[in-house]
Amino acid sequence: MVQPKVLVLRTAGTNCDAETVFAFESVGATAERVHVNALLNGEKHLRDYQILALPGGFSYGDDIISGRILANELRLRLGDQLKKFISDGKLIIGICNGFQILVRAGILPGGSMQEDGMPADFKQTVTLTHNDSGKFEDRWIHLKPSGSSVWTKGMDEVIYLPVAHGEGKFLPMDDVTLRNLVDNGQVIFRYCTEKGGKPVYPQNPNNAVDHIAGISDQTGRILGLMPHPERHFLSIQHPSWTRVGSKEKYGDGAKIFENGVEYVIKNLISLGGRGGGSLPPAVYEDGRVRSDRTRAKNMAKGLTYKDSGVDIDQANRFVDGIGALVKSTMVKGALTRKGSFGGLFELGKYKNPVLVSSTDGVGTKLLLAIGSGKHDTVGIDLVAMNVNDILCVGAKPLFFLDYIACGKVKPDVLHEVIKGVTEGCRQSGCALIGGETAEMPGLYGPDEYDLAGFTVGVVEKKDMLDGSKIKSGDVMIGLASSGIHSNGYSLARKVFTAAEQKDHMKELLTPTRIYVKPVLAVLKKFKIRGIAHVTGGAFYEKLTKILPKGKCFEVQRGSWPIPQIFQTIQKKGGIADAEMFRTFNMGIGMVLVAPAKDVKKVGALLKKEGVENFVIGKVIKAAEKIRFV
Repeated sequence: MVQPKVLVLRTAGTNCDAETVFAFESVGATAERVHVNALLNGEKHLRDYQILALPGGFSYGDDIISGRILANELRLRLGDQLKKFISDGKLIIGICNGFQILVRAGILPGGSMQEDGMPADFKQTVTLTHNDSGKFEDRWIHLKPSGSSVWTKGMDEVIYLPVAHGEGKFLPMDDVTLRNLVDNGQVIFRYCTEKGGKPVYPQNPNNAVDHIAGISDQTGRILGLMPHPERHFLSIQHPSWTRVGSKEKYGDGAKIFENGVEYVIKNLISLGGRGGGSLPPAVYEDGRVRSDRTRAKNMAKGLTYKDSGVDIDQANRFVDGIGALVKSTMVKGALTRKGSFGGLFELGKYKNPVLVSSTDGVGTKLLLAIGSGKHDTVGIDLVAMNVNDILCVGAKPLFFLDYIACGKVKPDVLHEVIKGVTEGCRQSGCALIGGETAEMPGLYGPDEYDLAGFTVGVVEKKDMLDGSKIKSGDVMIGLASSGIHSNGYSLARKVFTAAEQKDHMKELLTPTRIYVKPVLAVLKKFKIRGIAHVTGGAFYEKLTKILPKGKCFEVQRGSWPIPQIFQTIQKKGGIADAEMFRTFNMGIGMVLVAPAKDVKKVGALLKKEGVENFVIGKVIKAAEKIRFV
């Protein structure tokens, strides 16, 4: 079997690299100590490894805040390599000084993904600062595992590890950051008493906020911790090993290294070098294709399902490989039950809740994704088309389910699709709690697939929006689209030749903007009277459906910049204005109808939330539903 390859990064001052190499090689990996200069000079490349380990020590002597120099080198000079390494589903672990480096580089706790599937620019939101004791803490402590990480699978009991640091106090940027870490299951280790209780000094040796000793990114693949698992890899490293008399060969830290290597073998090497999940999560035991291996063995002779073109084991490997991506979407209320045939979600406390649902697909935009070989954005489209719809009722998305139909399960392709789905879920704050993958040769070609999505959200009945309160004089606030979104592609494909489609592929595959978080922020502060998602039917059908009888949208031409892609389509196809505004969003993906007195404040808040917006018209009394002036 091919052994997982581990790059143990060292610089002047690191002093735990040998122990880290020993730990990884003892559980079946090939580990190599690589100086950072070898990466900077191009002598070594991260793409050749599946695990990056940042060991403890005093990188560059820790002259300027522990880990800051190496963190800057990683972020500024190796950022592209790191982003690709992370987006390929590979693993990173940072121990003590390595943890400090990860947080100061912004790799932990991590953020959202860009439209190209790469992690967003690294941004520091937490830090590790001087111990409250004002001295170097060199002692053994107890840790309670929590959260969910590839590295800590199966670890649920208190463990005993040493610490050795002068700057290990975990400190988040603010209370919101801390709450998000806890809610997302990113707090992986907390200091505790021997029996798992709340600690005091020196049980919490640095007075870390919320007793946090280790965190992960949202996928669970990147782990940082202050204690040293490599220093209790063998049981004889226990400070009282002669009295404890353990019969086990390995100590409490060994399981961390074992989990990392096992993950790579099952999810990266077995999937042909690409993957991105943890071991099979309970949340996806609900409906994706699973095999009956016993029956397969009993059918050793004669025709099999695989002979007909359906490879169940391949489908299983795909499902097993997306676990961490799915896990990264978990929000409060999402439940996991092993063996469940359905996705589970606990509604929580609402006075008079109304559930709002939507189902949709991506349409012929998929043909461009399939033809170009770029599959990591259409999943965002899938989520966007659904969550933006229920947002128009004022609903907060709770959970999402996906359906993938294909001619042949190709894990590398479908992994990219699911990567987009999970990114869409993270952007909209909903959990991916289930899905289905159907392999249907004969109905689809071997390279073809189709997508469908389904979402459910909730809104208090008194806060529901239906447009009935829209009044004359109300103002239309148009929220900028990211481009064509997911409507009108049949016409766009008819206008452009194959070569022209290739030239415009970046614009054509730009994913649909998800408006959930900024619009929910607006709804908390202002009385919005109506919301329309500008999709198929665009201005003439989708926009006008929220108007009460006798009211008309008077749209002011030239009140917003129409993106170049629409102008190109119209000019090349000789398409009339009315047809363009009936087919495409023309640069406005969503419209909010607000009282005139609130318009400036609403616009300012949207801008603060990162959404460019324009006053594009007003509501008047008229027999027709829409009028362009």
